[in-house]
Amino acid sequence: MDIEHPSITRALLTGYPEQEPIDVCANPDCEKAIFTGDQVWAKGSERYCKLKCLADSFENKEEEING
Repeated sequence: MDIEHPSITRALLTGYPEQEPIDVCANPDCEKAIFTGDQVWAKGSERYCKLKCLADSFENKEEEING
């Protein structure tokens, strides 16, 4: 059994059974799967898996504006 498989690791750490992701992190550098019950941060309709990903989205907007 491959203990490093994400679904197995998630089940062992969280106690949740294997399930399908409901979304992915909106940060293009991350794109981590988001599952039911995960804590997420949202900006509009975009969901981010961690606060760093959300903060990076603001930095990317500034870079687009400043060129």
